[in-house]
Amino acid sequence: MRQIPLKATAVELAFADRYSLAALKTSEVLALSIDQLKRLAERLANDILLFNQQACSSPRSIFWIGGTEDEICSARARFWQALEDAASRFPNPPHAVIARITDAFLLAASGGVSDIYCRLNSFPLRGFGNRITDPERRLHGGNGFLTEYSLDHLAQLASRLCARDQTLVAFGFMSEELVALTRQLPGRAVDRIVGPGEALNFDPVWDGMDLFAVLTREIRINKPVQL
Repeated sequence: MRQIPLKATAVELAFADRYSLAALKTSEVLALSIDQLKRLAERLANDILLFNQQACSSPRSIFWIGGTEDEICSARARFWQALEDAASRFPNPPHAVIARITDAFLLAASGGVSDIYCRLNSFPLRGFGNRITDPERRLHGGNGFLTEYSLDHLAQLASRLCARDQTLVAFGFMSEELVALTRQLPGRAVDRIVGPGEALNFDPVWDGMDLFAVLTREIRINKPVQL
């Protein structure tokens, strides 16, 4: 496309390949009733699997925030069971199974993932993440594979984000916590923070750009000059 001559008055708007993730507060997941947990899982399944995890805004990593090791294990156990149940209504073709297993092995070989702790035919497939750098982001092709991390505080997430990250799906946090996180973000990291079930909702403000402002022309009319 860049080989096509562009008029001097034209506007070029490009959308880069992006990466998205989710942050869940451990204590809030543990506090959910069975019905609430089911609704959370259904919403996140939509975010992750509706387009086979190929959308730029579909989370590919999940960060557990806060809690003791035992609390995180308990939250993960009930969450993943609920997410597997919610995922059962989505197609799981053989090519996607092979693709996510391949990605999991590639990430394990690169050192990005330390352990694939579920059955290889699990949907979604998941593994513990050692690090999340640009090479790991590029190796992760979606198809129902998720990497997991745990942090003590939401603020620690900022240092793990970069300009490639687009959407953060956040659950269990106060608005003040999310605003505080945005003040610590490096460079262009994260353009959207949304609730579960809203990752794929399109908006006139996308990738940090107001599309109506960029793609429309404004004619400026000053007040008449009084002589």
